[in-house]
Amino acid sequence: MKIKTLSITLMCVLGTMLFAGSLQAQTTLRLNVGYWPGDLDPELEDRYFKDDLFFGTGIGRLNDTWSNKHTNTIYPLGVEFLIPAGPGRVTFAGNYIRYEPEYEYTGIGLFYLSDVKLGAYKTTDWEAEAGYEYPVIPKKLLLTPKVGFREHFKEFTYEELSIGTSPLIAFADNSFFSANARGMYLGLEAQFYVTPEISLIGDFMFTPGLPGWDGSMTQERNVYGIPSGFGSASVSIERGEAGYKIDIFRYMLGVQYDVTSDLSVQVGLRQEQLTQSYPDYFAIPILLSTVSAPSVASNAIVELLTDKIFYDEKATQTKGLFFIALSYDVDL
Repeated sequence: MKIKTLSITLMCVLGTMLFAGSLQAQTTLRLNVGYWPGDLDPELEDRYFKDDLFFGTGIGRLNDTWSNKHTNTIYPLGVEFLIPAGPGRVTFAGNYIRYEPEYEYTGIGLFYLSDVKLGAYKTTDWEAEAGYEYPVIPKKLLLTPKVGFREHFKEFTYEELSIGTSPLIAFADNSFFSANARGMYLGLEAQFYVTPEISLIGDFMFTPGLPGWDGSMTQERNVYGIPSGFGSASVSIERGEAGYKIDIFRYMLGVQYDVTSDLSVQVGLRQEQLTQSYPDYFAIPILLSTVSAPSVASNAIVELLTDKIFYDEKATQTKGLFFIALSYDVDL
């Protein structure tokens, strides 16, 4: 509630400053685009490892390290309005972020091998923020405190192919993961001019302790078993639901070169960490067979308890590190 009140108050202050500014002040539209390659280390890797290894009271599967973690991310990708007001400028900005790694891993179980792909994996984020660029030292040091709102989505399809003795072949179909959460963040940008064209830049944003960022998660695995000979075919169904909590910390440190008064180039380091958990996870595995009636898996209670522990744990998704970006200003 305090943060919500703070954001409303800040918006009112910004609006008042805009109204009080000169009617002839020049508004600038800034176009931002950048390239941010690097690995996306997933928080789900350790959860799936434990979930598959400790399969209730049975003998589970030992998963290998995930591969294909590299992403070629276009970020920033957005626009920013800079409106003169008082000694500085009010800023309104929006950004779009998309990560699309092609995660894949193998697993070894008792008398079977598995190949798992997380198909069409993507995380999508929308950011909208407002701030005030203040010249602490005119033409030398600029600080921009800001408050923003971000919405985060994560989704993929679960694709598995296992080959063994019983069943002979197992495969996953119509299996998916979907989660989303939204909330506020605070941030601070800093720019220090070393020369009229070259400046040191920094950008920090964080969410820990802020309200919001409580979302939801749903995942479902449907694994079909094809027997050898005259054995029974089977279907394992598990649908899990949970909350979804996120804390975000991102930093950027770099150098900016003003090619012209309108065009700037930035290079540096950027890293973002999303600490995530799935509280109150609940799933009951169901077994269907051609030779018996539908039933709850014999290890359902243990599976339920271990899943709750594994998904409630906090784990961090990390993205970094090098980036290059361009900014182009258009006077409106």
